Order: sequence, then C-alpha cells, then structure tokens
Amino acid sequence: MISKCLQYVSYKAFQKPEQTINRQVLISLLFAQASAVLINAAILPLWLFAVAVVIFIWRLQILRNQWRFPNFFVRTSLVVISIAAITLTYKQWYNLEPMVILLTLSFLLKLLEVSNKRDAILLVFVGYFVVSCAFLFEQGIIISLLGAVVIWSLTACLLVLHSDHIRYLSTRSLRTITVLIAQAVPIMLIMLFVFPRVGALWSVPVKGDNTVTGVSDSMSPGDFSNLTRSRKLAFRVSFDDNKVPEPSQRYWRGLVFTEFDGRRWERASKGSNLYFGQKGDETRYSSNTQDSTNIYNYEVVLEPTNSPWIYGLPLATVNDKELERTATNELWLKDPATSRIKYRASSSFDFQVTEQKARLAQALVLPEGFNLKTIAQAKQWRSEVATDAAYISKVMDFYNKSFTYTLSPPKLGENTIDEFLFSTQSGFCEHYSSSFVVLMRAAGIPARVVTGYQGGEWNAEDNYLLVRQYDAHAWAEVWLEGQGWVRFDPTAAVAPNRIEAGLFDTLSQDDQDLIDSSGLPSFAWINNLALKWDSLNFRWQRWVLSYDQEEQSKFLETLLGKITPVRLALLLIVPAMFMLFVFGFLTLRNSRKPVSLELKLYTLLTKKLKRKGVSVGKGDTLSEIFARAYKAVPEAKTSLQAIENDFTAILYSNQQSFTKDKYNNIKRSIRAF
Repeated sequence: MISKCLQYVSYKAFQKPEQTINRQVLISLLFAQASAVLINAAILPLWLFAVAVVIFIWRLQILRNQWRFPNFFVRTSLVVISIAAITLTYKQWYNLEPMVILLTLSFLLKLLEVSNKRDAILLVFVGYFVVSCAFLFEQGIIISLLGAVVIWSLTACLLVLHSDHIRYLSTRSLRTITVLIAQAVPIMLIMLFVFPRVGALWSVPVKGDNTVTGVSDSMSPGDFSNLTRSRKLAFRVSFDDNKVPEPSQRYWRGLVFTEFDGRRWERASKGSNLYFGQKGDETRYSSNTQDSTNIYNYEVVLEPTNSPWIYGLPLATVNDKELERTATNELWLKDPATSRIKYRASSSFDFQVTEQKARLAQALVLPEGFNLKTIAQAKQWRSEVATDAAYISKVMDFYNKSFTYTLSPPKLGENTIDEFLFSTQSGFCEHYSSSFVVLMRAAGIPARVVTGYQGGEWNAEDNYLLVRQYDAHAWAEVWLEGQGWVRFDPTAAVAPNRIEAGLFDTLSQDDQDLIDSSGLPSFAWINNLALKWDSLNFRWQRWVLSYDQEEQSKFLETLLGKITPVRLALLLIVPAMFMLFVFGFLTLRNSRKPVSLELKLYTLLTKKLKRKGVSVGKGDTLSEIFARAYKAVPEAKTSLQAIENDFTAILYSNQQSFTKDKYNNIKRSIRAF
C-alpha cells in the first residue's frame, strides 16, 4: 500500500500539462528573470542563488521534455522550505530585506508553473516589482542603467505575449519596444520636473545586521578603530565659491558624550538638562565677528545612516531642514536618515558661548571607584602649574612623548583609562579623547567627548570633499573661562599627520592592510579613476536623486518666473499637446495601407519624366508614356528601353522573380537616366 502511494506521488509530482507558449518566448523570459534577480544581487543571500540555478535548470529540462512540471504537493513543499530559509536567515520579519527576498523567491518559483500565456504575463508583471525593489537600496548610475535594461527586456517579452503577429523576439520586436519606451521618456520627464515631489507613501526599516552606518550613539574602546576599517562613503561636501577650510579645521561635529561609567561614554540621558535645549535656555552661541571670511557656506549630501543626527562644522546653522538643536549644539532631524539627504549649512569658527553652571557641573562628573591612578596623577599635575591652560599643555606634552597611534590597540580591562595611560600607551582616537576628558575632569576642568568625522579627501574633478567612514574621529571640548568650549584633540599631539594629511599617512603598513581595499590609494591612476567615477556619481545624486520639492520650486521659478496655476497648466498642456500631435501623426502614418513596390517605381518614374518635360495623364498606358518619352528625351532612349522592359517583366511575368534586389536596380536606373 505504501509502495503504491509513493508511486502515485512520484508520478503526480512530475506530470506535464500542455505548454502553450513557444520556446523563444520562454527562453526570453528566462533571460529577463535572471536579469531581474541579478540586479538585486547585493542584498540576496547566497543560498537564494543556488535555488535560482536549480529552478532554471529544472525549467530548461522541462523545455527539453526531459522533466515534468511539479504538482501541488511539490510546489507547496518548496514554498514551506523557502519561508523556513528566510526565517532562519533573518531574525526580524518586519524589515525590507526579507520582504524583498520573499518576493524574489516567489518570482523564481512561479517559473515552475508557467505553462501558458496568462502565467507568462503574470511573471513579467512580478518582474517589474522585483526590479523596482533594487532601487530601494541603491540608486546609483550603474544600477539605474541595469534597471533600464532589465525593464526593456521584460517589456519586450510582454510585447511578444500580447501581440498576434509577433511570435518571437526579433529585430522588429526589439525596435518596436525601443520606440515604445522612447515615447514614454517625455512623460517621465514631465512627471519628474513638473508634478509635485512628495515623499514615500510608506517607510520600512532598511538597516541590515552588518550595515556600516557611521558614528554610534555611544563610545567605548575599540569602536572607532573598527569603524575606520571601512572605506564606505559617509557624506560629500561642496563649498560655496570653493572656500574650503584648512585640513586642521575640518572637524565634522556630530554627537557629544557627557556621561561616563568607567568604560563607555554616552550622551546625556533624557532627564538631563543637557538633552535638548528648552525655551528660555541660557546656552547661547553667537559669532564674534562680522567678517565674512570667517564664515563657511556649504552643502552636505549625507548617505543613509538610520540615525537622526547630522554633521557639520562648528556652530553649524542649517536653514533648509526642520531640525532640533540640543543643549550641547548637536543637530537632529525629526526622523532618522533612512535615505540619502541633502542640506545646506553655514558655520563660523569664531564664536562665543555662555553656559549654565549646572551643565558645567555635569561636565565634571566621574564614576566612583574607577581609574584612581589617573585621578591622582591629574591632581598632582594640576598642583604643579598655575593655570588651566598650563595644565592642558602639560597633558599634551605627556601624550606627545611615548604614545603610539594604531588601529589595533591591546584590549583594556576594568580601569580602561589607567591601563591606557600608564601601561599600554597604544590606542586610537577614542582612547586619547576619553583619557584626555577624564584627566580634565579629575583636575576640576569641565570637559566632554565629541564624535564625528575629521578631514576628508578633496576631489578636484568637481571641487568637493569626500568624507569616508575611516575619517570617523573623536576629540574633546574643554570649558575655559572667557573662551567657552574650546576644542582640543590629543590625537594631534600623538599623530599630527592624522589631522593635517589624513589617516593613511599616519598608519603603519600593517594598519593600512586592515582597511578595506587600502592598497588602492598607493596607485595614483587607480585613485584618479576612482575620483572621476565618484564625481560622476556625485553629479547624479546631486542633480537627479536629490531633486526634491525645494529643487523643483527653484527650477520652476527659473523656467516660469512667478509660479501661478495658469502657467503650470500651460507647462503641462503644451508638451502634452505636442506629444499627442507627434503620436497621432505617427499613428496615422503607420495606419496607411502599404504601398506596393511596383507602385513606388511607377511614381518615381512619372516624377522623373515630368522633370524631363514628358506629360503623363491619368489614363495613359505605359506604352503611351514611353512613346512620348522617346521623343522628348532621345539621348536616353537606350536607358528608357531597358526600364520599359523591366516594367513589362514586373507586370506580366512571375511575381516571385521580382525581388528586393531587382527593385533596387530598377530604382537606380530610373534615377540615373
């Protein structure tokens, strides 16, 4: 009994329904489907590609009549296994990546059901959605071009499936689909430049488990040395009038850490008066000078970070975004930056700050029972000098003597600052900034840690600054009476090249090998090519991807002057009427009955004879026409006789002998006589 059941299942699992789509269309579908899957390759797990290969082989074997279509039992099993694989790959279902993978798997599995035109059309439409998903993660030039090619191939398949006279992909069908897509380009441009720009209708988290998103909202030893091993882009900056600050001034301020538990630094808690400034706040930031040479205006294109804070030079003011400014002068968006954003900012390096005493007291707090040796040493050093400035200079000299700057420092125990300052003396920027702030607080000087980015690579192709993840940095701000919060960077005392020339000129060769693709900058021509390519991408992102409602308003004001409903209506109606006229003309021209080759030759002959002075009437026969031609053009009698013989052969002989080559030969003879 069991044996019979197994035989029945094995037979039913591969029964073959009737296939009503031809071989050429199916192969075209396979190509389009493979392209639609490959365009999402960056987010798909490796096991899904193995599944895709198996499905393609299975479908090709069905096409060769070697295997059968899977039945309901097999299809259901495949669906269950696929869902289980996604569940094991991703811990959280409410995320964009598992949803895209589920759609892609459905797209692949549907191929095993395609047996008629309806199934094929459904597969093509699902393919459009799969291609669109790729643009949720990347909108660069390459992915855009690949997406256009895949959409072109899917649409070509759709044309063949809907057409009665086109049975397979040919030069004619490909030319037809190219014309169709070209006709859609003007509508696309109108939709882009004229129709109101709105945000996404939904929002889904796109952050993966291994995504490098930049500076975190806390800092402990090792955080920045791990982050700076990535060459991924953080943001680009273009300055107005190419007025660029010196490398030593390029501190891109992000977060401020004031709370320390002995190992980890964190931002002020929500209950603290350092969290967000309140109405009537006593903290004030004001410029010391009206000198325009001290003010920098710039535009930042920030890559997605999934975090709400943004970056700017000191005392940055952003006017084109709705922001909240914290009491520590951080800039926060209302929502996390889940997509690339662009904002304009203005910064001044010469400013005064007033601060509440309560907040200064919070910048002196140290955890009890930790780093006792550091605290004792700080008090001793402070007692040896007369002023806070002299004490800071003494601490900087201490760093300058025997410390090492490295991406791979030794691990630290419970008393991280004691071990770093008096034992390992080897670390990265987070070690130096953290220990420096502890030394300041232990001596009674308010201090805090600031994180962000420092430096950047200048791209002379388009005059902008490239700031990458390996430019992530941490430094300190110290409160000095009469000056306010002053930036001090102990890393500069240990490795001044890090600030002036960048990370690569500072690290040893072993540390450079820890950074992704760190060998590339050593080849000048490769680095130049990389900068040229990035410049092209920057233009694409700045003028196409960043074309938002504000940019649209500027464009329309430039084009129309004052924006009024009448002018907007005309801007829409005039191009629409022009396109309707062009499309109508093409439709009418294509709808005309085809003209035979014989009639084309006759029309060409009569036009040529009329130019020679030979009259041609509506009822004239060929004999009458050529008789008048012999008299009017006696010098061309030989050529005319040959043409007359050709016409007689066309009209009274076998039509199969009238080929395209024969037509071209007669046409040349008519034009030549």
